[in-house]
Amino acid sequence: MSVEVSAWRRNVLSLAAPLLLVALVRPAAAQNPIQWSSNPKSSIAQAQRTLLPLLFYVPLDRESRQGLVSFNQDATLRDPLINALVYERFVPVRLERSSDSLDFLARAGAPTGYGGFLLVTSPTGESLGVIGITETADPTSLANALTAKFRAYRDQLYKEQFKPVLEDKAAKPPALLHALLIIRQLIITSAEKDIEKLAERPGLSREIHASIYDTQAVLSTPESTTALFDAALVDRRAAQALKRSTPAAAGRLLKELKLDNDPKRFVLAYDAVTAITRIPGAKPEGFWKGPNEHIKEQEVDRVKDLAERIVADWEQRPAAVLR
Repeated sequence: MSVEVSAWRRNVLSLAAPLLLVALVRPAAAQNPIQWSSNPKSSIAQAQRTLLPLLFYVPLDRESRQGLVSFNQDATLRDPLINALVYERFVPVRLERSSDSLDFLARAGAPTGYGGFLLVTSPTGESLGVIGITETADPTSLANALTAKFRAYRDQLYKEQFKPVLEDKAAKPPALLHALLIIRQLIITSAEKDIEKLAERPGLSREIHASIYDTQAVLSTPESTTALFDAALVDRRAAQALKRSTPAAAGRLLKELKLDNDPKRFVLAYDAVTAITRIPGAKPEGFWKGPNEHIKEQEVDRVKDLAERIVADWEQRPAAVLR
């Protein structure tokens, strides 16, 4: 994760270089701070509705807010990757230390004698750990800590609440559809094998199969992409879902772009890669039935080259780091 974050930040800085002078003159305008809710009751209701964990920010005491740690922490909490992580994966809440909050902090195993840290809890209030002052003052450390907390939370949530649903052969369609929806929303990649097993279950409705395909497209793990590609060879709905996969899936499909490949596999992969990466000038299926092998090879090389660059760029963006 640290490598991913560092690479993404280098990319951002290179693109933003012409703006650095403006950022130095107007630092507050350069990056937006996180908008922390001051209403814990409303935030808890939101977390329980969305199943996102709560992120409580306990600020430094007023007399401690003038030092280097405070300056670094403020800068970190304005970092664009940190903003993306917080807004996409948590419900952010500001919690001042007071007689009302100290008991809650103590029960959660958080410090009560000082501030400057983050506390992560489940929507039901179970403590998921504290992120200390040192980590909150460094963007890479904080991004790694937030990502680790979220991934541990979503995997445990899946294990306890949604894995049993997918494994229950008597589960009703609404329960299965809800479980698949949550897996998509939280991008629960640990569910990939259970989803494959579900897809093989006889008697599933068209709606559930479509939801399975959509979920595999969102996950875009190697296993999910392979399963979706195989399904797409025989099911048009799966082929359409494959085109909605992430660029990570497009990168994995490039191995199918060989002119000596089975024509059906080749065309399916070509159509998916060009759709996912939005490469212009994609050729229709009839193009590949023509006699000119040299022109076909040029087109394959063109698409591979563009797709590889698009995938590499995507892998440095927050959308990839957040998974």
